Amino acid sequence: MFSQQKKERLSMKAFCYGLKALLISQLQLKIYCDERRAQASWDKIRSNIRNKRATVLMLNHTSRLDGLLTAMIAPADVIKRSKSYVSSFVFEIPIFGGIVSRIGHRPVHFKSDADGFFSVDKDKQMKEFVKMSSFLKHNHGILVYCPEGAINKNPKQLLAFRRGSFKHASSLKAEMWSLTFLNNNLAWPRKTALGGLPAPIFYSLRLLTESAHGSPKQLAASSQ
Repeated sequence: MFSQQKKERLSMKAFCYGLKALLISQLQLKIYCDERRAQASWDKIRSNIRNKRATVLMLNHTSRLDGLLTAMIAPADVIKRSKSYVSSFVFEIPIFGGIVSRIGHRPVHFKSDADGFFSVDKDKQMKEFVKMSSFLKHNHGILVYCPEGAINKNPKQLLAFRRGSFKHASSLKAEMWSLTFLNNNLAWPRKTALGGLPAPIFYSLRLLTESAHGSPKQLAASSQ
């Protein structure tokens, strides 16, 4: 019998390959990057897995496409070691919610997610924090998340980073990376139910620090 971690990795890898196949069919999307630099960066993240180091990968959040596109472009052996926090309502979406649960993502239990004002159930969220910390520490995992906490209405200007989202990096002294996308919001606009519109998409992958030092508040300010 497979362990729960093994099942989640296999499910994530299968999901990743499915998204990569989907990307090939999306001829209207043109994706550009510095391929040599991106490959070297992914290789560095791979080395963290081999060297048993926790890694944090932060995305700018301009579209529902952001997380899906990350799984499409990242190496499968990186994605299968990755988990993310997802709003708890996503787990209730038919079919997709089951996929999100099966691949091991953790819920964010919001009390309020009014535009610009976030509040979480601290007791419920602490339990999720402990589970995610164990995954990152003992399974040499990768946390992929959007520190802005919500889809940005103005992609040219980052929203203020949520300090609580830096707790894992601070406690584990994780290596921190930024994955920055441009034009995801054109391919899947914020108010559109489904994406897939023609758009040139650019991305860059950059190392922020090899070992996070400081409080979550300090890390949020230095990463902004």
